Amino acid sequence: MKADEGAAARAEQHQKVTAEETQKRHGSDTSSAEADLEAVAAPRVPKVI
Repeated sequence: MKADEGAAARAEQHQKVTAEETQKRHGSDTSSAEADLEAVAAPRVPKVI
């Protein structure tokens, strides 16, 4: 159970860091940062066409 909690915490921290880096790249343009985050998150779910 602790391993799962640790993995979740690391994933959350990684997402936070990614959001901060994206905002810096876009000059704190939140809408662009959110769009980038969605683009980054999308490949995790394979799309079968």
